[in-house]
Amino acid sequence: MTLFMSKLMSGIMELLIVSVIPFITWLIRSRKKVGFFDWIGLKKVESQKKRQLVLTILGISLLFLIFSIVVFS
Repeated sequence: MTLFMSKLMSGIMELLIVSVIPFITWLIRSRKKVGFFDWIGLKKVESQKKRQLVLTILGISLLFLIFSIVVFS
């Protein structure tokens, strides 16, 4: 249990560090030019074919799932 908690806390700290570095960089360089989510590349998908987009994402996810089951089993 101690090893699990140690790994969990280590993972959370790593995630925070990896998340804070881009945020600080954005604050220093681009805050007045562009929003943070646009700056890191997260933009709203502008598509009229939402059903096709969802099916494509689900299909690719399913392919990766099947691949990982076959390779790592």
